Amino acid sequence: MAKGYVVAHIKVHDQEEFERFKAMAGPVIQEFGGKVLARDPNPETREGAISGVCVLIEFESLDQAQIGRAHV
Repeated sequence: MAKGYVVAHIKVHDQEEFERFKAMAGPVIQEFGGKVLARDPNPETREGAISGVCVLIEFESLDQAQIGRAHV
């Protein structure tokens, strides 16, 4: 079965709240079988105006990725 991936672009407006979010999100991602593959606070953008922290999360299937994404 093909793996599922979630790419998140998170614009941080409040660093303290973001730290609380990270502490909560990690266990939830793991609970749904996800694994953070990469995190970059300053990713290089080749096209468009996307900015913020970029996170790549891998799940064992597309279904798990969709379920996990809904809970983070």
